[in-house]
Amino acid sequence: MRRVVYFLSIAFFLIGGCTKISVKKESVNPPYKTFKGVVDIDITMEKPSKTGVEISKQMALMAQKQGVLQLARKWLNQSMIFKVGKKYSSDKTADINVIETNFHPIYDGLTGIYEAKFKCFVELDPIYYLSGIITGIEGGYSIATSHIAIKFFHFIPEENTYFVIAKKNEFGVKNYYQIIGVGRIYNKVDRISQGEILTSNRSIKSRDMVFLLKTKVTPIVEKKLESSEKNQMPIVKVHPILEKKESGPKEMK
Repeated sequence: MRRVVYFLSIAFFLIGGCTKISVKKESVNPPYKTFKGVVDIDITMEKPSKTGVEISKQMALMAQKQGVLQLARKWLNQSMIFKVGKKYSSDKTADINVIETNFHPIYDGLTGIYEAKFKCFVELDPIYYLSGIITGIEGGYSIATSHIAIKFFHFIPEENTYFVIAKKNEFGVKNYYQIIGVGRIYNKVDRISQGEILTSNRSIKSRDMVFLLKTKVTPIVEKKLESSEKNQMPIVKVHPILEKKESGPKEMK
């Protein structure tokens, strides 16, 4: 009986030693995130390029375009990949395209040039609610300045809204997209929007994805000294130095 118990204990020990211990692997995929950037833009304009549009708005739109291209090109040149957030609604659609035009640019009367400085904020929030798909490319070409048709799934943007173009990444990472281009919406009809490709580093095709960019442009206004600040400035008084006149020789009487 003792031998049976002895052999059974050895058997249980061996079975226990051969049991595989399953270790749960942690996910190597980075979490869903947004891309943000800010840049200062200087704009100069000789005269209004569009009639009927305020000079301040024209300059702000120029700053928006330059700011988007500067920031988005960095993501484009780095072939940034991202994961799409599964959000089918958003309460921040009012922040998609914010342009502040309540300012007065500096005008140089001698040269006839308008000047203004802006701060441009750009954010890529890659969620399904702010995405669409390319349904057609003008002429079948995908070079810069080509016009494309886009069908947005949920939110339909207004004109002068910017976007990035993305496709399934080339790094073999599942469910991730890679930025391959930047564009701008210039027209919309029902659920179909028309856009132009501003820059790209890959061949753009139909069925590629589009994700809207959130942009905000604010003028940088130089701070003027308030009257209270002027009163606090030290006052330096400069007194003129009176030169002493040399007296001539006295006349002898």
